[in-house]
Amino acid sequence: MQFAKYLPPDVPRPLPKGWYGHLHNFYLQYAAERGVPALLVLLWAIAAVARSCIRAGHNADPGRAWILHGTVAVILAILAEGLFEHNLGDTEVLTMFLTVMACGSVVAIAGSENPCE
Repeated sequence: MQFAKYLPPDVPRPLPKGWYGHLHNFYLQYAAERGVPALLVLLWAIAAVARSCIRAGHNADPGRAWILHGTVAVILAILAEGLFEHNLGDTEVLTMFLTVMACGSVVAIAGSENPCE
């Protein structure tokens, strides 16, 4: 375990008994760190983006449909992987995920007749 190498020198030793790692499940880790309500709000926001991409994808031309379908595929892949790893805790994965969700949202809203729907 590399945890002790990164502790500041002024932290009193020995450390209290406990486990100093992360859970290998994004949902449990997020709920443990931020609370169940925060996890539910995050999952609601992700579901809202997926729903808007699915709805917009039904009537989209092929040039936009691939972005919407790709966004839904990335969302499903990240959510499935989150069962086995704390994937959104890694900056590179989180940045890619948020970028893809933003691109899908922009395409979904741009193709909507009523953007406030």
